[in-house]
This record gives sequence, C-alpha cells and structure tokens, in this order.
Amino acid sequence: MFNLSDILSSSAKQYPTNEAIVCGETRVNYAQLNKASNQFANGLIDLGIKPGDKVAFGAPNVPNFLVVYYGILKTGAVAVPISIMLKSTEIEHHLENTDAKAFFCYESTSKLPYAEYGLEAFNKVKTCKHFVVIDSGSCDDTTPSKLKKLSGLVKNQPDTFESYLPQENETAVIIHTS
Repeated sequence: MFNLSDILSSSAKQYPTNEAIVCGETRVNYAQLNKASNQFANGLIDLGIKPGDKVAFGAPNVPNFLVVYYGILKTGAVAVPISIMLKSTEIEHHLENTDAKAFFCYESTSKLPYAEYGLEAFNKVKTCKHFVVIDSGSCDDTTPSKLKKLSGLVKNQPDTFESYLPQENETAVIIHTS
C-alpha cells in the first residue's frame, strides 16, 4: 500500500525544479510544493490531528489548495474538500456529516465572504475543534485578523515529513458532490 501523497514526494525527488503549479504569475515547483505540504502536515500534527481524523477544507483553485490537500494525506487524515460556493448551513452539514475535526477555510473577499460562512458553520458544530483561515496575503482579504491563519500554522514548521503508511481499507478522501 502507499499514501496518495507519495505521488507528490516522488515527483519532488525526480523533478524538483519542474513546475507543479501555475496560477497567474505564481509558479511553484514540485520541491516547493512538497516542502510546503510537509510544513502543513507538521502543523496538523501540532493541532493533534491523527490518522483517520477528517479534515475539511474549502478553497478555490489556488496553490494552497494543493498544499492543504497533500498535507492532510501525508498525516493519514482524511481529506474532505468542500465547495467554496456553499453557504453556512451547507458547510455545517458537511462538517457534521463527516465528523470533521478541523476546517481550513479560504479567506473572505469582498465578493465571496466564505470565511464568514465557514466560521458561522464551524461555531455550530461542536465536534469540529479547529478553524483556520487559508490566507493568500491578498489585499482583498476581509477576514477578521483575530482568526488563526494557515500562514501562522506553518511558520517555523520543519519542511520534512515522513508520510503515514495507510492500510488498504483506510479512507483517504471523502468527496461530497453537488
């Protein structure tokens, strides 16, 4: 058996300087993506996330989406991607339905108050223990500064991580379709 994140780790070893992500002007190579997801995985461990725990996250197609996704997989936790088009009631349903222990929610912007919807949902789900904003450093970020942010979670974390080796019957991802 192997961990799905091994695909990233292998690509980072074979093609470290090849572009893994192109998002507007942003270019991220495989080595950078792997190191960032390792830092995130270490941050999850610091939060107390364990193999099998469900970790929900909602973000548009930005580089941090993949950092979070692969970091969750590396820990053996279950990745639960949630659409950024959902409102608080729907987010609440997904958090409860999956028994998510943490929710990583993209920052709010003037056009999409997603973190506001996410925080409202999170506050109603007693089993979800951690709410962290996936910040991008955008000047359009309208998310309250008192909230825990991804940049703070990964700051000073080691950029190496030994991925969890799952058993064949363990879940890696739960996808809710619309």
